[in-house]
Amino acid sequence: MSGWHALLFVVLAAVIAGSGLWWARRVWLRVEISGASMSPTFESGDRVLARRVDPGRLATGDVIVFEGPNADAEAAAELIGRLRTYVAVAQDPPAFTGSGGSGHRVIKRVAAVAGERLPFAIPGHAEGSVVPAGSLVVVGDNPRSSVDSRQHGYISADQVLGRVRI
Repeated sequence: MSGWHALLFVVLAAVIAGSGLWWARRVWLRVEISGASMSPTFESGDRVLARRVDPGRLATGDVIVFEGPNADAEAAAELIGRLRTYVAVAQDPPAFTGSGGSGHRVIKRVAAVAGERLPFAIPGHAEGSVVPAGSLVVVGDNPRSSVDSRQHGYISADQVLGRVRI
């Protein structure tokens, strides 16, 4: 094989490997568990793979990874809420763009999907209410250590990043 052929072979191999890695990252998401909210199913430090999925294909019982709230935005919203009595806020509700990215990843189990009845009460909605289109109800496997829909209500199906493969 001549020098040019060898170089062409190496370049093609790198392109193919790179596109395979790109494809894998578009389809799969690697997540490390932090905290006890999904215990005993997952322990802090466990690593799982989640496959990206159309939220319309989720079912009750699936374990999902979703984009959680931006901690910077939550802190800013709380601060503005406390200051609202002292200063005028030009925009209501205020919009935030935190430097920390769009948020953090959260792993929980789907308790109900759109069209199903709530298995428990959530803020503003009684047990037995119907989950609206585009929404999900999530819960941790360890209710004592989990902050989930019981405290925060519905999550938007648009926040779903993938379904965990157990």
